[in-house]
Amino acid sequence: MQHKRVVVILVDKHAWLDALPLPNDARLNSATDFHQTFRMSSREIIVPSSMKTLAERAGYAPAVRVNGTIFCAGQVGRTFDLDVIKDPESQFVAAWENLRLILTQGQCTFDDVVDMTTYHVNMREHMGVFRAVKDRMFPRKTCAWTCIGVAELAHPGLLVEIKCIAVRRQPPV
Repeated sequence: MQHKRVVVILVDKHAWLDALPLPNDARLNSATDFHQTFRMSSREIIVPSSMKTLAERAGYAPAVRVNGTIFCAGQVGRTFDLDVIKDPESQFVAAWENLRLILTQGQCTFDDVVDMTTYHVNMREHMGVFRAVKDRMFPRKTCAWTCIGVAELAHPGLLVEIKCIAVRRQPPV
């Protein structure tokens, strides 16, 4: 098994270490602790059945779970036949539904999302509709959100790509 090397520059060790999602009872007091904890981390690829064709064709994982944290690849508004949805509102709804599907497969919900980045083509033209759809489908003021305008996405006609990080909450004890 190969392990990737991680280089970390610490400005405030304790603030950075406190932000890491750790397995239960793990403590990081040194670089050795960090290496042993994350080298042993569990890693699970999440591929909902409706996304298997795309995942195989594109050679990517829709999401990866590491120690209860789910890293979701960017999701777009396409049909299950991989056709780009032309209507902006319908495309945005489909992108959110694709993201919801992945999170559900990973035993999370939109309420578990802690960080989200959205990439927009023609952001000024479509942001009003995007926000209206987001406000209907996604809980407000629950995560960090970065919104970026881009010239294009992977396929012509795509207007938004949504990626996120979710941390599965522990059930109450």
